[in-house]
Parts: sequence; structure tokens; C-alpha cells
Amino acid sequence: KEGKAAAGGGGTALTSGLKRIALAAAGAASAYISIRTITNGLRDIAKLGGDLSDLAARTNISVRNLVVMRQAFDDAGVGADRVSQSIALMQRQLAEAATSGSGPAADAISRLGLSVEDLMAMAPDEQFRLLAERIGSVEDPAIRTGIAMDIFGRSGNDLVTLFKDAGAFEKA
Repeated sequence: KEGKAAAGGGGTALTSGLKRIALAAAGAASAYISIRTITNGLRDIAKLGGDLSDLAARTNISVRNLVVMRQAFDDAGVGADRVSQSIALMQRQLAEAATSGSGPAADAISRLGLSVEDLMAMAPDEQFRLLAERIGSVEDPAIRTGIAMDIFGRSGNDLVTLFKDAGAFEKA
């Protein structure tokens, strides 16, 4: 009996010790995962900062305004990564309309009650917001989509959701 009691007592102490070791290992693993998560998050933030800085240099839009645009795109389900492409398409279409004075983009801009010359005098983010506001105010969905596509190419169809939300940029 004494041998069994001693073995049982030792088994309990051993089990208790193993539990403490397992808990300590779990705590260490949890801390490692937390540190890794934080490190990855910081790396992602630094990359986003670099990407925004590069995009600001390419588009002549402030980082602050790019952050707002990215959020508005994301909120509309368009995807924040589409800001650069949308700005580039818009600027290409505006430049073409300004040099040729005609074409689908020039016609679409005219239908919105705007002039290419006035748009060209604005900063790119102001151009985008004004176009978004005017396109969003077009009542007929087919005409709204057609105008958006004339100015933003095929991606104009995806942007209509953003344009329909009049307060998208203020909310963002």
C-alpha cells in the first residue's frame, strides 16, 4: 500500500509539473504569435506607407487624400488597390480629351455639364471627386454607367457603386 501511495503521490506531482510546463510553453507560444502578429502588422503598415508615398509622387495627390480615396473605394467594394489605376485612366482620358477636343471622354464630360479645360486646371483628386459627384447624380443607370465607362474605361462600371454614394469621400 505504501508503495502505491508513494507512486500515486509522485504521479500527481509529476502530472502537476507537466501541466505547469505545458502552460508555460503555451504562454510562450502565445507571446511569440502575438509578437509575430505585431511585427507583421508593422511591416504591412510600413509597406502601405511606402506605397502611398510612391502613389502620391506619381499622381500629385497628397497621402492624406489618397488614404481617404482608398477608404472610399474599399467601402464601396471596389478595392483600395484600384485607386491608382482609376486615377491613371481618368488622367489619360482627360489628356486625350484636352488634346483632341473630341471623343467619348470629351462627350461624357460635356454631358455632365463640365468642361475639359476646367477639369485640367484642377488637382487629380479634385477632378476625380467632381466627376464622381456628377456621374453619381445621373438618374438613368444605363447612362450613368456609360458615362463612367467613357471616362474610366471598363473599370468605370465597377466605380458606379462608389459614384452613387454621394457622401462616400466624406464618410471615408
